[in-house]
Amino acid sequence: MSRPRSRIARCKEFVAFRSQVPKRRVNVGGKDWTFFQFGPSDVPPLICLHGTSGTAETFFCQVSTLGSKGYHIIAAQWPDYWDHAKWVAGFYKFLAALNIKKCHLLGVSLGGF
Repeated sequence: MSRPRSRIARCKEFVAFRSQVPKRRVNVGGKDWTFFQFGPSDVPPLICLHGTSGTAETFFCQVSTLGSKGYHIIAAQWPDYWDHAKWVAGFYKFLAALNIKKCHLLGVSLGGF
């Protein structure tokens, strides 16, 4: 039995986002980080970090809107980490894997902790 799709998943803006911005994956330290990336890569990105019960898709409006206006934006979804030190180490490895030396951060809920 298939799971019913949410109202967001059916809205035209979200459908357009998913058709234009691919979901990417990078493995760092044996853990997969997934993310959406849009906009020019020659400027430092704004990295959006979701809250505890969120996903990278939480930021689909920001990714679509800001990316189309010339901002480099990444909505990241991290794997499970069980303490802050491991999360921070994983985040630095994520940045290194994407060759990001400078960025801006936007976090919501525990993504902003």
